[in-house]
Amino acid sequence: MGMSAAGFDLFSWPARAVWLILYCWVLSSHLVHVSYMRAQPRYWHITHAAMALGMIYMFTPWRGQPASLRYMEDAFLAIAALIGLFVLYEWARNRAVNLLWFNQLLAMLAMAFMYSLMTGPPRGYHTLTYLFVAWFVFEASGWSRRHFAEADVERTSWVPFSLHPRPAGAVCASRLCGRIPVDLSLSGTIMALGMAWMFLAMDSPAATFIGRATTAGHSNQTALAGLGALVALLLVVPVPLRAARV
Repeated sequence: MGMSAAGFDLFSWPARAVWLILYCWVLSSHLVHVSYMRAQPRYWHITHAAMALGMIYMFTPWRGQPASLRYMEDAFLAIAALIGLFVLYEWARNRAVNLLWFNQLLAMLAMAFMYSLMTGPPRGYHTLTYLFVAWFVFEASGWSRRHFAEADVERTSWVPFSLHPRPAGAVCASRLCGRIPVDLSLSGTIMALGMAWMFLAMDSPAATFIGRATTAGHSNQTALAGLGALVALLLVVPVPLRAARV
């Protein structure tokens, strides 16, 4: 991806092409899981497939809008509402709810917010945008380092498997992903990083800052951007969760 005279453009054609290829792979990966999984795990993967489709739509450089952005926003809000109702229903039956459902609830709300930015940014949206960027970088770290695995011998994370209306009862919930294979860990990492990228690209001050940071003559911005990229890299790069067995 080259750098223009005005600095690097997060929405440049090469960047869009790379993300489109990655998200097509993410979509296919989750559709494979949808095809052979049942019940809750299947629906959980369907929400990821919906996210991948939504991101493919946003990264595609359409000449016109083939679908109403408002409808897309409403669709993700509806999915978020369904997840919220599911959580309340399970808690009403005194059942634990897998923590990954809460992660997806936030992701659906983020997708809806992202589409709302395309129809007209609400006042003061920058703060929420940056919070989402930070969250998705940390989420990418969780996937990359397999902290979200529920039945993985390599898992050493403190993240609980489930949340229960009564903490003492939070001992189990339906597993959604079980052992995290390489493809699921990678797709989760790509999904989260793509979300962070899109939020930065859609935020005018952030895009302007990155443009200046990648242009000669803006040493302070370059240093700050480089530091931020390094921190994100250190967070996301996969590291062994335990010492290698001899």
